[in-house]
Amino acid sequence: MSRRSSNESRLWKKTISKRTGKKGSTKFHASIDKNTSLTYYKREGGLYLIIKKDLSEYDLTVNASEAPVINQYLKNPDPFESLLADIKIIEKEIEPLNFAVQTTFGDNREISLLSVRIAVGSGEGDYVTIDESDLYSMDVEPTMGGLLDFIAANDSVIGVCDRIFDHERGNIILLEAKIREPSLGISSIEFKLINNLQQRGLFMQRNMKYAAIQLYTIIKAESINDDLLNFLKAIGIDWEMVFIRRDLSIDDWLEIECEKNSMNLKGYLSSKFESLGFFDVNNITRVAILNQLNFKIVIRIAELLDRVKNQRYELTGASPDSEPLQKAEIIAAARLACAYYGLKKEIRIEKSVKIEDVLQFEAELIRL
Repeated sequence: MSRRSSNESRLWKKTISKRTGKKGSTKFHASIDKNTSLTYYKREGGLYLIIKKDLSEYDLTVNASEAPVINQYLKNPDPFESLLADIKIIEKEIEPLNFAVQTTFGDNREISLLSVRIAVGSGEGDYVTIDESDLYSMDVEPTMGGLLDFIAANDSVIGVCDRIFDHERGNIILLEAKIREPSLGISSIEFKLINNLQQRGLFMQRNMKYAAIQLYTIIKAESINDDLLNFLKAIGIDWEMVFIRRDLSIDDWLEIECEKNSMNLKGYLSSKFESLGFFDVNNITRVAILNQLNFKIVIRIAELLDRVKNQRYELTGASPDSEPLQKAEIIAAARLACAYYGLKKEIRIEKSVKIEDVLQFEAELIRL
């Protein structure tokens, strides 16, 4: 290997290494409808899927609380406002989530109720609150199913109130529930009713309301599996549409960038086909540029040659750079790739490459 080739190899690998370091996580946003959106965040060890639904159409009463005085005696402060949200939020938004959990993961799967405060009385000027701690104090663990049955059996339940004030994040939490490990590969699914202080200006601008409630569904999983897809479908999220739209858009952008810049093409080939070494990628790119081959054909070439290198690795254990592909092999793969896509194109052959070798490698590639 010449000194120049060695330097180019080190520079190229350093550049690819830097790019690879940026691939540790994936995060994107999707809007499902005018009230529903989600954020997908995947990192090493699993993923988070956070689904938010704005509930601005439900009535929410905001009054001054006793926080200016009671906070002197509390370890965790109360908000300076008391919230009373329409009980229909539970019936029309929370109950369908409970039903989706049971239909997807089984009727015996119960959602634990971590925190909730409900108002019992005749109206917003005449009520008293009860919360989950009233049951925990008697060694009874409240559940979502139990809460729904209680509300259905009692007409005097008029609303949901503020339960927890997360002053660091500016969240007033009205309800928090969780199911752990509903199925294999899904660690947990959480449900939260939240009023966020920082976003109130947005509600005023958009809905002419001082405040509104948001329903969050927070999913922690190892990957997107069938059970999770079924649950998402049950709550009205068409994940396949989200995935296909995003995937096709990335592919289109990727194709454009790789066709415009050979360095991008080399980087992508190296990232996707680990068995191809520096010289393999360099020579594939050279053939592609020389013959003006489009991105899809280049990928097909790389797929064919990747199989060759993988097969050789299984036999010899050789590293990608120790036994570079011959030029005749790359030409043979290019001819087959063009034929695969129905492109009638004569691939230019260098003088040092024998057509007999190309035909021999073509036959070998066909048998793979």
